[in-house]
Amino acid sequence: MPSPLGHSLAGLCGYLLAKEGSASPRREYFLFGSMVIANLPDLDLVPRLLLGDPSSLHRQWTHSLIAALAFGLLIAALAKAWKGSGIFYGLWGGALYLSHIVLDMLLDDPSPPHGVQLLWPFSDSYFMFPFTPFASFSYGHPNVGIITMFFLPHNLATMGRELVLMTPWVGLGAYIGPRLWRKT
Repeated sequence: MPSPLGHSLAGLCGYLLAKEGSASPRREYFLFGSMVIANLPDLDLVPRLLLGDPSSLHRQWTHSLIAALAFGLLIAALAKAWKGSGIFYGLWGGALYLSHIVLDMLLDDPSPPHGVQLLWPFSDSYFMFPFTPFASFSYGHPNVGIITMFFLPHNLATMGRELVLMTPWVGLGAYIGPRLWRKT
C-alpha cells in the first residue's frame, strides 16, 4: 500500500479542492479531517500490527466501494445532524475515503492477494489497475518499531516516490479548488 504520507497527500488534495465550499470556521480541523479520512481504510492494520501479522486482514472490506459509500452516508448524516450540508460533506467524506482505495489499486503490490476487495461483499476477488506507479510501504518488520519503520531505506524511497507522484495533484487541487467555489 502507499504509505500514510501518500494517503495524507491525497487528503491534502481533497482539502484544497473542498475547503472553499466548506462551512467550517476552523480550516485546520477540516484539513486534519481530510487527512484522517484519506488514511481511514488502513485502520484494518491496527489490530494486526499489535498482534504481529500486519497483512492478514488488510485490503478487504475496509477497502471496498460499499465501505466508501457507507462512510460517505455516515458523514452526510452527521453533517445534517449538525446543521451542515449533508450532500457536500457526504460527497467530500466518501470521495476522500475512495481516494485511499484508488491509490491502493495503483500499488505495485508484492504480496498476494494483489489489490483490494473492491466489490466486497458481492465478490471476494481482489482488483488492481494494470498500471501501478506506487511502490509498496512495508509494515512487516517484526524487529522494528512503528515509528522506526518510516526510516527504513525501502520505505523512505517509497515516500520519496509518493512525493514526486502526488505533488502535481496537490498543486492541481490548490489551483482548481478556489475556482470551483468562485461565485459568478
